This record gives sequence, structure tokens and C-alpha cells, in this order.
Amino acid sequence: MYKRILLKLSGESLMGSKGYGIDEQRLADYALQIQQIAKMGIEIGIVIGGGNIFRGLSGSQKGFDRVKGDQMGMLATVINSLALSSALTAIGVKARVLTAIRMEPIGEFSGIKFYNDAIATIPHAVECAIEAIGDVDTLIFGGMDRGIDYSGFVKYLETCKVKNLIGLPDTGINLCNILLERGCKKNIVLAEDMEQAVDAAFRYTLPGKSCIMSPAASSYNEYKNFEEKGRHYKELIKKYGV
Repeated sequence: MYKRILLKLSGESLMGSKGYGIDEQRLADYALQIQQIAKMGIEIGIVIGGGNIFRGLSGSQKGFDRVKGDQMGMLATVINSLALSSALTAIGVKARVLTAIRMEPIGEFSGIKFYNDAIATIPHAVECAIEAIGDVDTLIFGGMDRGIDYSGFVKYLETCKVKNLIGLPDTGINLCNILLERGCKKNIVLAEDMEQAVDAAFRYTLPGKSCIMSPAASSYNEYKNFEEKGRHYKELIKKYGV
């Protein structure tokens, strides 16, 4: 019996009886079948398409720029991956989504490994980044409040292995206050800006561990876009890491 397999799922198969998008029953059926395989002790890597949402090639034939069309197709695969991951998690199967979207390692300073994940604007993306890196000791998070339901993310922050939680305005500050009100025993830091956050990261992160800036929110409250936020974070790390 194989110990590890690669499973390829067609995006179009997720449509089920629908003509577009994701059929929830088909998604649940796939999740149950994958669960049965996992119970046999087999590790499963899953590659999933995006044809149920968008195909880059067909888009280019209808006037889309081919490169942008392919990028849109990649985003469709991420949507499907998040849906399948959620269905698996709901029935007790551990799953995480890995994509080609870059999570940028900045380097090691004062024995601390720093990562820039400013592109992560939703909680699930932050959770995936933390699980993928594995040794995150400090999380810097927060940005513009778009009215997202963060209740599940608060529970994750309470139970994950990250010891230092540094909240930036606006959502980071709000979530840190909620954690404090709930009696969370982790080291919680409310930072007024990115400079305070990076300073705290250098003070509290254990050598040999990692610090990641992964907002779980958009950047528009303080920055022009996530790229500018990431650049500022990297500049401050190099400044404090000298």
C-alpha cells in the first residue's frame, strides 16, 4: 500500500449538478472519500483545478490578456482549495492550502527568521502561513476593518502555538482587546504603528524562531496597498536588525 499519494481533482467536477461554481454536496462527498483514505494512514497531496469558475485560456479567447487570464484561473484554484480545505476541516481532517502566491522570507536578524506575508488579507490565509512555517513565535497582524467575522480567528489565536501576538490598527488592536477580555494568557502587544510592532518583535521573539507579518486584513487604513506595507516592514526589520 502506498504511504503517500497525489490526487488530482478537476475544478469542473466540483460543479456537480450545477452549471457553475461549487456544488456543496459534491464537495462534501469528496471530503468524505478523502477522509476514508486518510484513515488508512495515507498522506494525501491534492491538486485542484479552477475550471468551474474561470479558465485562463478561454478567457484569452474572449479578449482577456492571457497572463491576467491565467492569474485569474490561479485564483479560481485557490477558491476551490479553500472550499475543499474547509469541508475537510469540518469533518476533522487536518488540511492546509499551499499556493504559488509568495510568502517572502526576509532573512535572519538577531537569530530571528522574519517573513513578509502582507498579501494575506483574510484569516484563513494567516492560519495557513503559520502552519506552513511551523515555528512561528510572533505574529504581527491587523489592518483596515472591512466588517469580516473574526470570531473563528480569535479562537485560532487563543489555541495556536504562537506565543506573541502583536496587533496593528485597526483590526489587530480590536482583536487583541478581545483576547485580553477573554483572559488569554499569551503575550499580547498593542502597537500604534509598524515601527512599534517590529521593535516588539525583536524584543519578544525567541532566537531560532520565526516572526511573520500576516495581517488578516487589507492595508488601506495606513498604506497605499499591501506591497507598500510589506516594504515598510522589511525596511524596519533591516533598521532594527543592524
